[in-house]
Formats: sequence, C-alpha cells, structure tokens
Amino acid sequence: MIDLNGKQFEGTAIFNSGQAGLATNVTISVNKRQVDEPENYPDYKLAVKDSAGAEITQGFYYFTPNPDKDEDYNQKRSTQEVSRVLHLARAVMGADYAFPTNIGSVKEAYDVLFGLVNDNAEGKSFNVFVTYGTTFRPSKYLGIRYFDYIEPADGPTRLRVKNADSMERISADAPIVMDNTPTTPTTPSTPSTENWG
Repeated sequence: MIDLNGKQFEGTAIFNSGQAGLATNVTISVNKRQVDEPENYPDYKLAVKDSAGAEITQGFYYFTPNPDKDEDYNQKRSTQEVSRVLHLARAVMGADYAFPTNIGSVKEAYDVLFGLVNDNAEGKSFNVFVTYGTTFRPSKYLGIRYFDYIEPADGPTRLRVKNADSMERISADAPIVMDNTPTTPTTPSTPSTENWG
C-alpha cells in the first residue's frame, strides 16, 4: 500500500529556508567514509540538520601535502585544516575541554577529533554560519562557512558576517533577447585607433 500523505511525498526542505547567515539550534552528526565508498568521497562528512529537518553537509578530507610547495607552506596548511576540525570539536566538547597532546599526525588528529564529535554531539544544539561561498569564490549553493562556522547554541552568538562572505545567491545573467529589429545609429561610428597587431 502507498500512503499518499507520507513524508516521502512532502517535498524537499531547504536548509535555513535558503537564507545565508546564522542558522540557530541545529543538530549535527559525523560520518566516516566507509571502505566500500569511492576514494574521492570525503574522509569525514559533517551533517547539519535545522529545525525543519533540512540538512546540509560539509566534507572534510585528510590533508595531503602539496609536492610543489615547500615544507613551511605545507605545515601552515595542515595546521589550518586541523584547526577547522578542532573548532568543531571545541563547539561540541566545550571551551574548557583538554584535548590530547600526544597526536602523531594530521590524520590521527582528524580521527581523534571527529571521534570526539561523533561520541558527544548527540542531544546538543548548535548555531552554524552558512554562506553562498565567498566574494572570491561565490556559489549558487548554500554551504557551511570554511572557518569560524559553529558554536554551542546555549549562549550569545559570536558568529557574524565577514567581509569575504557571499550572502546572496548568485544567479546567471538574464539572457540577451535578439528581436532582429533593424536599428539606425544616432551617431556615426568612429573606427578604433587601437593597434591589435
């Protein structure tokens, strides 16, 4: 039997009603890539669900050093990537939580931090900041901001719009309509004096 009033026929909810900015009182979960999933899938996926049941996800990949860059560059980038995950873990564990100090690699840091998030996020509410990308790399899709993106929901928010946040959804330019109506120029055209050769 098919229940035409069932949830599967209700349509799709849009995260935060499609609005960039602060999404309050959301829940989170973390999934680790399974061995039967393709290698190009994220190593971890953060799923954020709003009060309407709409979900948005963010993939996290283990850091891979860039062989074309020097060691200082790669060290800085690996620190940035671990700090993104640490920011998430701090939101879950609390500001006073003492994280392990004997981590041997970036991969191990990811595994430890995402393990803490997975084991402790259930039943907690968070605020997240979502954007349509950045002014340098806009997107037509709503996504979780790259840095400074999550906090516990039980206090005043510190998540604010930053200069590089793209808060409006980009859309394609309107198509040019050609109606083949002849036009008469009002001023004579002047040949260009630029040298293109």
